[in-house]
Amino acid sequence: MTTTNAEWSISAGALAYYFRRIFHDWPDEPESKKILQNNAAVMDRERLRVLITEFIVPETGNSMLPAWMDHTIMTFGGMERTEKDFARLLDISGLKLVKVWRAPGTPVGEVEARLK
Repeated sequence: MTTTNAEWSISAGALAYYFRRIFHDWPDEPESKKILQNNAAVMDRERLRVLITEFIVPETGNSMLPAWMDHTIMTFGGMERTEKDFARLLDISGLKLVKVWRAPGTPVGEVEARLK
C-alpha cells in the first residue's frame, strides 16, 4: 500500500487485503470510509475479502484496557469500535461484514468483509 497524507492507494489483484490497527486511528468519515472505498474499487466480488485486525470493544461489560485505549485514541481523533460500529463503517463503504473472529481473553478480533 502506498500512502500520502491525502490519499490511500490500493494495488489490485490480491486475494485478501489485510489491515492491522489502521482504522482505530481514523474517524468513520471521511478517512476510514475513503480507505475502504478505495479498497472496494479494486476488489473482485467473487474472490476478494478484506481482513481487519483491531480491538473490538464489547457492547457492554467492557474491561479497563479497551476503555483506556478508546479514550486515548479519541484524543487523536480516532476511535475503537464495537462489532456494530464495524458493520456500519463497512456498510457506508460499500462492503458487508461477513464474520468476526475474537481472540479469547483479549479485545483483539478479526473482521472479515466482502463487497455488498
